[in-house]
Amino acid sequence: MSEESAMTDADERPRRALPSEDLTDSESAGRHWAAPPAEGDEADALGTPVPPPIPVLPTSERVASAGRRFSADDLPDDWEDKAPRRSATSPASFHASPTEELDAEPDDVELDAERSAVARSEVAPDAEVAPDAEVALVRPAPAVTPLHVRWFWPVVAIAVAAALVLAGTLFARMNKPAVPGGVGTPRSSLLSEPAELSALRAGTTWTATNDIAPDESKGLRCVTPSSQLKTPPLEGSVVRRTFTASSEGDATVVQQVETYADADAAKAAFTARSIQLGGCPGTPDLVNRGFTVGGLGDQSVAVTVTEQDAAARVHQLVVVRTGTTLLIADATAGQEPVAMDAFAASLVGSLQRLCGPSAGTCATTATVAEADVPPAGEFPGSLAAGDLPRVTPGVGTWVGAEIKPMKLAGSGCEGVDLTAVTTATSAVQHAYLLTGDPAASANFGLDEIVYAFASEADAKAFTESVIADVTDCAKNQATATVTALGSLEAPATGQLFTVDQRKTIDKAARSRVMVASSGEHAVYLAANPTPEFDLSDEAWLGVLQRALTRAKQLP
Repeated sequence: MSEESAMTDADERPRRALPSEDLTDSESAGRHWAAPPAEGDEADALGTPVPPPIPVLPTSERVASAGRRFSADDLPDDWEDKAPRRSATSPASFHASPTEELDAEPDDVELDAERSAVARSEVAPDAEVAPDAEVALVRPAPAVTPLHVRWFWPVVAIAVAAALVLAGTLFARMNKPAVPGGVGTPRSSLLSEPAELSALRAGTTWTATNDIAPDESKGLRCVTPSSQLKTPPLEGSVVRRTFTASSEGDATVVQQVETYADADAAKAAFTARSIQLGGCPGTPDLVNRGFTVGGLGDQSVAVTVTEQDAAARVHQLVVVRTGTTLLIADATAGQEPVAMDAFAASLVGSLQRLCGPSAGTCATTATVAEADVPPAGEFPGSLAAGDLPRVTPGVGTWVGAEIKPMKLAGSGCEGVDLTAVTTATSAVQHAYLLTGDPAASANFGLDEIVYAFASEADAKAFTESVIADVTDCAKNQATATVTALGSLEAPATGQLFTVDQRKTIDKAARSRVMVASSGEHAVYLAANPTPEFDLSDEAWLGVLQRALTRAKQLP
């Protein structure tokens, strides 16, 4: 391009690269371009290229307002500075990405809005606007959601969640097993009334006391606190009532009700309670007899136990399940126990009130028959602690353990290796030691082996063989002295012996030897008393009979 074409007259303003006829004089106001150096200037003399024109800012005595560029058009006199119409939370435009929107300077955003507003206000309605005029479009301000509308759905969601939680809680409560007695009726009223015990003892009146916070560690013999059961009863369902005789001695009756979540849980609890009655674990009580009881509910069991102390108080214990509820009852009247049939009959009224809320079988007429003691849980098929009497009343506790491998020599008169009976299909040994009795001889205790045979004939043949060998031991051994003391009644086969083996001229080792069989099982027992510390013959025969009963409880 020639220098003449690049320059205009001194009085003529530079124009944009647009046709001049499209702009009016008022619309042609723009930026001035700096004139290139005149001929003969130093730059031209050096022959260097002419630098690009430098923009010249228009001079103005008015100071730029905040948010405006110097190049912006003058604002009308009545223009007022206002806050930007677009907030930080407004969505980005459809044509600019969020990144571009954030990168833009705040002045640029405000300038566009101002220039658009000013341009539209200054252009006359009938004025023609050039196609390339820099008039920014005004973006409509985004609608602002009212506060109450923005919070509507979160509040609705919270309300729905709260309603679901409340509905679930109410559903769980509606399906929770009912505790007999309910909310409006005291559960203790479902237990026996004093008048219902009138048949227990003639001339005796009873006074009832409800235990607000029952202590299950006392008052009921042989049973453990319900909290120690594998599946405890429902919370708050245990209630107890104690009846005290106001005349004729120190007789008492204690009743306890336990309600469980369902019938299956109650059945499991009944089995656990029955096992506790069968062996009286953790107590020095002696289990005397067992009973079957009918007509009271879905399941019933009863035993007679004796406190092994100087008083020797006798307790009648009954456990009945009706539906989801257990009733445990304990009656004692000193050394003169109440009759078991009368005691069972006194529970009919209470069980009739309990059976409805517990969805169980209601009591009718109680029937009682003597039976074997319930199975014990310590060593199934072997003796339990509740089967062994104390030697000294009030002191001593029997502790048992299984012996593996078996080790038992016996009295030396049995004529067979007791740990290797070839005709037996199985054998298990337990040893019991009496602790806590200061009068006991050293290591006073009892050994027991329970045998199982293929047939009843094999079991009986083993028993008769041992009995014969012990009976004839004095004939075959000069050091042995044998005394046959008693035998078990038929159909069982069993015998008790005392065997003294002379060790020195003035010392002998005494053994209590017992052997018996019934059905396909046989038992052998040997104790090591002294003449000064020993159980009675009757007591040892009772232990032998109980050992045989336990062996029959094996599957």
